Amino acid sequence: LHRVDRRQRQMCIRDRASPVETARPMLGAQLRVEPGAEFVFVVDEAFTHGMIALDTGLFLENASLDPATIAITRPGAKTLNVVNAADRPVSAILLGGG
Repeated sequence: LHRVDRRQRQMCIRDRASPVETARPMLGAQLRVEPGAEFVFVVDEAFTHGMIALDTGLFLENASLDPATIAITRPGAKTLNVVNAADRPVSAILLGGG
């Protein structure tokens, strides 16, 4: 998980600080969703989130994700529901920032 500490605005990777500074808090995560898996992320409602699926079969908030297209979530979302309807693992990238 990549995240930025809100107070320091410094990039952290697996809780290790990076010398990269950002103008705003942000996060990025690579996901590998197993076949038939469904889960809910609790997310920072101050962030806007986007997800990019790298293959077909992934759903975000009940909407099918087209590969290589970013889906943006509704403002103020507290959770994100992710489902893999494919019969194979699907990778995705979750982005967020405030």
